[in-house]
Amino acid sequence: MKKIIGGLTLLFFIFSAPAFAAELKVVTENWKPYNYEENGVIKGNSTKIVKAVLDNAQIPYDIKVYQWTEAYEIAQKEADTLIYTINRTPQRENLFKWASSLGRDIQYSLYRLKKNDHIIPTSLNEAKKYKIGSQKDASGDIWLKSQSVPNVVASVKLEETVKKLFNGKVDLIIAASNIITAIKKAGFNPDEAVAVLPVFQTTPYMALSLSTSDEVLNKIQESYDALLKDNKIKIDK
Repeated sequence: MKKIIGGLTLLFFIFSAPAFAAELKVVTENWKPYNYEENGVIKGNSTKIVKAVLDNAQIPYDIKVYQWTEAYEIAQKEADTLIYTINRTPQRENLFKWASSLGRDIQYSLYRLKKNDHIIPTSLNEAKKYKIGSQKDASGDIWLKSQSVPNVVASVKLEETVKKLFNGKVDLIIAASNIITAIKKAGFNPDEAVAVLPVFQTTPYMALSLSTSDEVLNKIQESYDALLKDNKIKIDK
């Protein structure tokens, strides 16, 4: 009888062991102030939240910085993968398991050079006659395609999109309200660019690949909720 009880106890611990014992692959990009690598250290507002949540959930993980297009592809194809900061949009809704938000809504707009005051679209239909730059596979790029915008010029890096605007290769670019950081990084003056048409708002999230288990998703959400309730993490703009 003791052997049977001992065997049942062992089986209980085996089958109740967490499915997330394997290391979680965490992918991100350089996008200040949310996530970025500096002197070999991955920092940013979103990074602090992601690390706190995973540490509190006792989920082992490894964070790596990629170009956005590569991070986006990895997170769609590989199991046990978390991606951040990723904007939750209708076009992406069924591509991931959405864990928790990392900030307040982000405004996306079309921007032009201030000197090009003849470019004044008041609607998306008017904007469609212009050449519009975007970052490939970013939420702005995906949104433009969903709206059947014909003249989209996508670049791998946001800074490359900015350069195309300042070098006259595109008339407009689609970008978030923190585009100032990318403009400075590209070596230009942010005062020379201006938002001309707000197009949509979206919420930044952490998300999991579809093949990642629901147990991992639930554990992350529970950890996030507990930390938020205890004011150990803050969701700011």
